[in-house]
Amino acid sequence: MISLLSLLVLSQSPEPLRALFSQQAEVSLVGDVGEWARLPLPEEVLTRVDRDLADVRLVDADGRLVPFVVQRERPLDPERRVQLVQLSATRKETPAGPGTPNLFEERAVFSLPGDRARTPRLEFSTSQPRFVRRVKIDALTERGDVAGHLETTLFRIAQAERLEVWLPALAGDVTRLDVTLTGQDDGFLAPVAWATFAERGPPPTTLEWPVTAAPVSEARGTVFRFERPRGLVPMRLSVKTSTPWFDRQVTVRSARAKLAEGRVFRQNGRYPIERLELPLGTVDDEQLEVRLDDEDSPPLEQLQLAFVIEQPELVFTVPAAQPLTLYFGGHRTHRARFDTSDTDVRLPFDLEASTLRAPKPNPDFVPASPLSAFRKPGAPVTPSDFAHQAWVRGVGADEVTSLTFDATHAQTMSADFHDLRLVDAQGLQWPYVLRERTATLPVRTTPARVAPAATSAWTFTLAGRVTSLVLVPPTRTTYFSRSATVRFEREGQKPRVVWSGWLTFNLDDRGAETSLIMPLDGVARGEGTYTLELFDEGDAPLSDVTLEATVKVPQLTAVLAPGDYRALWGAAGVKGPRYDLERLADVLLELRSTPRELSAPEANAAFVAPTLLERTGGATRWLFWAVLGLAVVVLGAMTVRIARSETPPPAGGA
Repeated sequence: MISLLSLLVLSQSPEPLRALFSQQAEVSLVGDVGEWARLPLPEEVLTRVDRDLADVRLVDADGRLVPFVVQRERPLDPERRVQLVQLSATRKETPAGPGTPNLFEERAVFSLPGDRARTPRLEFSTSQPRFVRRVKIDALTERGDVAGHLETTLFRIAQAERLEVWLPALAGDVTRLDVTLTGQDDGFLAPVAWATFAERGPPPTTLEWPVTAAPVSEARGTVFRFERPRGLVPMRLSVKTSTPWFDRQVTVRSARAKLAEGRVFRQNGRYPIERLELPLGTVDDEQLEVRLDDEDSPPLEQLQLAFVIEQPELVFTVPAAQPLTLYFGGHRTHRARFDTSDTDVRLPFDLEASTLRAPKPNPDFVPASPLSAFRKPGAPVTPSDFAHQAWVRGVGADEVTSLTFDATHAQTMSADFHDLRLVDAQGLQWPYVLRERTATLPVRTTPARVAPAATSAWTFTLAGRVTSLVLVPPTRTTYFSRSATVRFEREGQKPRVVWSGWLTFNLDDRGAETSLIMPLDGVARGEGTYTLELFDEGDAPLSDVTLEATVKVPQLTAVLAPGDYRALWGAAGVKGPRYDLERLADVLLELRSTPRELSAPEANAAFVAPTLLERTGGATRWLFWAVLGLAVVVLGAMTVRIARSETPPPAGGA
């Protein structure tokens, strides 16, 4: 059971979300207020959090969340691939001794285009089917000064090939690349050089997580079995060994599927080549197995495995309230939903990274469920008062459960959802926190007659809060642009205009704006009739017009016990519920929830429609009005009698 102290932390702390995270670390910020900052997450953080960084939050000195973007790789602009112009070329063949291939050396100078990114990818192509070459690349300025240098190996063999390299960041005054290829093979390569340019920062920082499990020899192979930390998203598997010459098949599996398969090799010689990393796909499972097929060869010497991880970083703007604190761990919150989450952030190449101070346990962390005290039913309700229902069955022992209704449910609910209740088999209501979402609903329209004749009109009936209408263009229509009006009318009230504007559609988008969305004010109108009028003027009326409506729907987040539940709504004269759980709404909505599906809406067979007496306030109200009316009659009679008694006698009487 949750302690009283934990409840006080949650309900009275200015930052109640702190109780959800097991660790914290202060941020050493680099950057001024309002400027971009980036915070790479170290291994001490990644091994304690979920792989999607759902349990990570940045909090400023005032206890406010700082929005951030999780960036795992630098975004690229559209690439531009160009063939480099060869300015000069020299070739040299040096004879070797008997039985030894000759040494081939060729040097070429290529011109770089002026409008380029700072870090191009260089790719070579050649018709030679097999070769190994040592390559040296010098980046030269116009005066011939060496502004950058790179040495690596290019090869094409039976198992694999490597023909491209990423150049280091090049200064703006670099105009040429001096390339020297050296190797002992049959003939010259005569390579063609291609450069692919994309605006890109430095290569992403990577981390290595070593596999500490001991290898086991099984069936002519070496096998590693281990558990991957939750927060690591591996890109590649790296094999480390002191064996100078080998070629092994590697397979990575989880309990459910094969994740990767390929060969790693090393060939020594004057120009050694090797491939010791295996690309990985999405790795979601925790339990992994890596197998190296040894066949008849001895196991690799001093064998070690490691996962190469692209280090994620949080990108944000520096707030005024400092210092910042990173809260992480706990595995209980959903992924942060900021309005910056889907934004591609372009960072300067020279942006210095902020760092984290040593992580430490969060003293406010509540290890047990912070909401266990609220896992209990509330007051009973009378199910026969509600006209509609939907079922949610098989709720498990989840910490938090979420129920999202669709647009068909909302059509029979009150516009502000005040009549919605969630009850168990005993008819007891369970507290919830309500958030509003939107859902799409196809609309059935009926042609309507309006004046003047140059107008097309359709009517349809909708309930709830309609936030927008979307016109689906008729089949084979390529273009139209017409003014339109949407009117709403409720029984007994005058119609009013809820939207007016232009509907424009251009199939080829030849410079014309395409806009078929009609945003409405979204007020709680309830059920009523809508009329869409299109002013055709001299054009032919549109046929086969269909509409879609976006309506507000409720999403309930609750702390439920295992079992079956019923959502009830459609009761007359009820008020919206109030629950103690609302005090912890901020905490509840941050916790990761298990979604549960609701059945289709149906009529409640136990519903008893209220009588006229009940619909008009019940017997108590009628008795009140009867007594009040009787009192008025009595007071009126008394007033008349008093008035008559005080009337003076007629003049001249006896």
